[in-house]
Amino acid sequence: MRSVRALLTTVVALLAGFGVTACTGAAANAAGVWVQVSPSTIQPGSAVGIRASCGDDLNPATVTSKVFGSVTITPVNGILTATAQVPESTLPGTFDVRLVCSTGSKATTTLTVLKTAAARPPPTMGPHTGGGFLANGGTGLNLPWLAVGGAAFAAALAVVVRRRRRARRARV
Repeated sequence: MRSVRALLTTVVALLAGFGVTACTGAAANAAGVWVQVSPSTIQPGSAVGIRASCGDDLNPATVTSKVFGSVTITPVNGILTATAQVPESTLPGTFDVRLVCSTGSKATTTLTVLKTAAARPPPTMGPHTGGGFLANGGTGLNLPWLAVGGAAFAAALAVVVRRRRRARRARV
């Protein structure tokens, strides 16, 4: 009985410890000031998502960068969010993204812009998938494959007919 009581006391103490840790962790994050961009590495001409926290997250804040200028982020579901467009003319590099809260608190992160990828020309025909009709651009019939398919169908039909005849003879 004592061991059961000791076990229950230990379990209750552990659960209470986890509850206190979870509460203090949430309070620490709520008081924090941070800014995040997603994705953190992009191509010019892409949109970037911005998430931030000013601690209370009740008032709008401002995010600035040389890449996209100044953006006002507003609270949505308890977090400050916005989207910014990176112009296609942006040169490659790493740029600071700064958050300034209405309380004067500040945070900074970085956004990396890569070189523009060279555009590929559109394909002029279907993928090479083993000689199918569309793999040749849809032109002409592929007669050898049609002949093989027809021969296989005829052989299967002959086997079915032969089995049915044998089955009829066995019944009689």
